Amino acid sequence: MKLKIYRYFVASFLLASGCLASVHEQNQFTVNTDAVSGGIDNLWNVRVYTGPAASNPKQIKRFAERKIDYLNNVRLLGGRNDNKNDWFKGVDDNGNAICEFGPAIKHLQAVLDIGLTPWIVLDNVPWGMVKDAEVNAYGQCHPADDINVWYSYVQQFVQELVNEFGEETVSQWRFRVGTEPDLFPKHWASTKEEYLKHYDYTVAAVESVIPEPVIGPGNILMYRGSQVTEAKGGRWGLEILEHCARGTNYYTGKIGTRVSFFGFSYYYLKDETDGFHFERHWKRIKESLDQYPKFADVGLEIQEYGVLTTKKTKEQPLATEWFAGYYAHTADLAYRYGGKKIFNWTQDYEGIPHPWTQVRDALAEMEGGIRFEVERETDNELFSGVIPAWKDGSLYLVVYSHAYDDMMGNENLNEITLKVTGQKLAPNSTWSVTEQQLDRDHGTYIPELYNDLKRAGIQPMEDAPTYTAWARQRYGTDNQNDIKKVISKNRDKYLQLAKPAVVRSGEEVRTSADGSLTLDLKLKGSSVRFLKLTPAKTAE
Repeated sequence: MKLKIYRYFVASFLLASGCLASVHEQNQFTVNTDAVSGGIDNLWNVRVYTGPAASNPKQIKRFAERKIDYLNNVRLLGGRNDNKNDWFKGVDDNGNAICEFGPAIKHLQAVLDIGLTPWIVLDNVPWGMVKDAEVNAYGQCHPADDINVWYSYVQQFVQELVNEFGEETVSQWRFRVGTEPDLFPKHWASTKEEYLKHYDYTVAAVESVIPEPVIGPGNILMYRGSQVTEAKGGRWGLEILEHCARGTNYYTGKIGTRVSFFGFSYYYLKDETDGFHFERHWKRIKESLDQYPKFADVGLEIQEYGVLTTKKTKEQPLATEWFAGYYAHTADLAYRYGGKKIFNWTQDYEGIPHPWTQVRDALAEMEGGIRFEVERETDNELFSGVIPAWKDGSLYLVVYSHAYDDMMGNENLNEITLKVTGQKLAPNSTWSVTEQQLDRDHGTYIPELYNDLKRAGIQPMEDAPTYTAWARQRYGTDNQNDIKKVISKNRDKYLQLAKPAVVRSGEEVRTSADGSLTLDLKLKGSSVRFLKLTPAKTAE
């Protein structure tokens, strides 16, 4: 590991100084089909939604055909800077919240109508519950002045859900208490102790209506915690586990609080985040969960995921091959460290799929398959790996190469030797191979879209990001109609470009006398290969 970290810092220095144009590596991976490590679970079927519940239900119909099952509704209970979702109307003579949840119910019914299951994020605390509330980046982020009013508000909301949709249905939904509570002050403008109290009361309010709800704390930051480490206790996200396992519950006075899931945010932050840190992060949180036997069945989830911009880079490459490699690496780590879900923000632009959705689609085809151990003989700058699965008599392989510190590069070359061993492959047998390729030149449409916009006389704004999933961030908001005309005119071309290229289809390969099979792959830039091996002939 020390050698790997040293190499990373050397590579980063050379890239920053302009002395390193590319990386050329040789890596080897061995898939052992005799060593089962788990299954291919569905990581990808949750979409994050922050739209106001009072909006037209037609706005969410676009989620209906995007291979998602759950819509995670953030900031559903008010406290927003746009004053939407304000269901709190004051306090009655008995100290209970006065509420009007009609528009929220209408929104949730619309989610159900398109075949999705709503998940509820219980945030923010409404403006009216905080006397000295201040405007924050994500709304009103203080706890309620009177925690009992908040308890009443949540209790009435969940009771309204049960009245409308039935306890059997709502008990299958999940409830998250807030968002990034350790990000001070943007999501929680108070102390760790105040959040733990807020959490205990909120869980109790839900439990008063649904005896055994699916509920958990807000997604914490990367284990480094908030960058503002000196404020309100700093990096305390993982301490939620200690409180919920062994601490005294603020509401019940007993030991412990219910935790059904534990989530975190993971964003790539140029110049501050790297792949080595990403894997250390998974290990750290997994080790923390493993300390508490009562949380043995609690799965890890990435509940916010993507790329953040900084002053040094404005890139948001969700629509590029770079993010496809990033997603493949993320899925690989999730399977290895017990991850259960990766919540996603966006999957396409104007109906044209992003490259990372091709990785998702390949994993979806593998869903339910048996996953095998992979021996990784690699210790280099590029992050590469293999996700294997045996399903319906075929071997599926997602092979990736990804460069964290070369967001838009296309010069890196990763020569991967992929070996498959085990009794699934008989000696001297013949297999049919199908292989698809995704990289800068195959399976991504956005470079051609930008070329077409240039030909149409639409120029990016000054100092605009090179790549972004949303054209308005690069070209501004005044010419969106012209951009949509270009997309409409060339849609068929973009849809075709968005498909991975077929490298081989039905090509026959033969195992050796010991039953092993070796494939040599050359992956350029950040890239992914999708392979399927099916027995073609019986062994001689």
